[in-house]
Amino acid sequence: MSTPKRTQPYRLDVKKEETVQICICGQTDSPPLCDCSHPDHTDPFEFTPEKDETLTICGCGRSDALPWCDGSHTEC
Repeated sequence: MSTPKRTQPYRLDVKKEETVQICICGQTDSPPLCDCSHPDHTDPFEFTPEKDETLTICGCGRSDALPWCDGSHTEC
């Protein structure tokens, strides 16, 4: 997986049962969400939370748990 490169994670508030498509090709114009403008790239990662929550999505691409941030961005 690849994500847009930045030194801080993305924080995304998501409502219960709201499906989000997280870009993993790094080509979106609206990171961290997929804008589906690059159909020849990898399919987005879809996530539907069971409760309202704030997602922490990796911005540097170094996480071992992509697309989730594991704190590796602090080393960028």
